[in-house]
Amino acid sequence: MSKDYFYNIINDKLSDISEQKIREIFNKLYKKTNEYKNILNNITEGIIISDLKGIIDFINDSAIHLLSLKYPPKNIQKIYHITEANIFQKENLNLDYTISKTISLKNKKINIIILPDQKNKKIIFFLIDKTLLYKTQMKLINNYFNLQDIIKFINKEISPSLNSISLFLELVEKNKYDAEDLEEIKEEVKNIDSLLTNFYNSFIGENITFEKINVLDLIEKMIQISKYEIEEKNIDVNFDINIDQEVIMANRNSLQKIISTIIQISINTIKSGGFLNINIYKTDNFINIEFKDNGANIDYESIYNISNPYYSTKSSNPDLDLSSASNLIYKHLGDIEIENKKDQYKIITVKLPLRTETQKSLPYIEDLKYEEK
Repeated sequence: MSKDYFYNIINDKLSDISEQKIREIFNKLYKKTNEYKNILNNITEGIIISDLKGIIDFINDSAIHLLSLKYPPKNIQKIYHITEANIFQKENLNLDYTISKTISLKNKKINIIILPDQKNKKIIFFLIDKTLLYKTQMKLINNYFNLQDIIKFINKEISPSLNSISLFLELVEKNKYDAEDLEEIKEEVKNIDSLLTNFYNSFIGENITFEKINVLDLIEKMIQISKYEIEEKNIDVNFDINIDQEVIMANRNSLQKIISTIIQISINTIKSGGFLNINIYKTDNFINIEFKDNGANIDYESIYNISNPYYSTKSSNPDLDLSSASNLIYKHLGDIEIENKKDQYKIITVKLPLRTETQKSLPYIEDLKYEEK
């Protein structure tokens, strides 16, 4: 059969469709497209969809607001020039890359997640406003220190009073007052004293206080704990230290949990004969601990849900809960960044703010100025 035969059939079919019908079809498609745009514009998260050349197909109102743009840009490069955020550079427009990174922009903290759409050859940017999260953590830290002062005051003022009551009870006891009443009062005094002691220790005790920690020593300790699994898989572990001082102020238990979780994720995903490179370096007021391995990538869902405290990357094993580790990082006013390169490597970077022993809040948080509503 010739091509003309098929062309004639197609033309016959098209001729049966009136111009009015074609308009109706296009109107329906246009209406449907607008419905989806309205839905996307009402989502609180910013959404940007671009092609591999950086031409923007869609940007919702939330993204324009979060990035403080005056009007919708036509390409990603324009956003890069306005925000100076490296995550918007052209080299990140790659179907093999998955990235989660937090940027600072005009008193805002914005988590940007880049997810490639393999099917449609598009790059999707999700923008999540983390400013409130950091603001809340800052308030918690400041309130924590204020609460410390209150508890110290209570302990200082009430403890002597309890001692006085105890002495008074001893005097009363000598005058042969009802023994049962005296025992009851003594018991109450003990309860109050115990309550104050526990209350004091809960806030002032070592369990939640920051202390000087040598990050390199702690990582080496965690590696040593996993030595058997590392040797069994023949994993090559390397360190690259680019910092003069590896000592930071942090909560030891939390930091151990964070590091052990990430190391265990690497071990579990690396095939035999793989590598784990640990790089420690400083940027601005942060110490960065970078874990790079050639194991399986962190999946899209885990990257997107990493800030969700109820989400677990491996629910059957809470020790491998990357979301839980990220929450501990946030409590230090730090951050976690993830970069995947398909079938090649993944990088998990823990960013912890450098602070002094007496510093109540943290450097980059102090730069955020908020107006109370």
